[in-house]
Amino acid sequence: MTSEDHIDFYQKLRKKVKAWEEKERNRSHRWAEWLLLAPDMFHLLIRLAADPEVPIQQKGKLAAVIAYFISPIDLMPEIILGPTGFLDD
Repeated sequence: MTSEDHIDFYQKLRKKVKAWEEKERNRSHRWAEWLLLAPDMFHLLIRLAADPEVPIQQKGKLAAVIAYFISPIDLMPEIILGPTGFLDD
């Protein structure tokens, strides 16, 4: 089994996006790396929650963070708080 066999779906997808971005370097894709930060964070949270070495108390915290990450509810609405409202996003 090669190391490529151990790469999960998200990592394969990310490699394809990076390869496309590098191939299309002559175009303006300066935001490509920034756009991948949110999915990277979500992937990390899911991997940590699934890791058997992470203590159960920490998994509870991870579950809360994942729920907040995907929740459509905005605790600090930008329409009321202005730019400060982006802090919870």
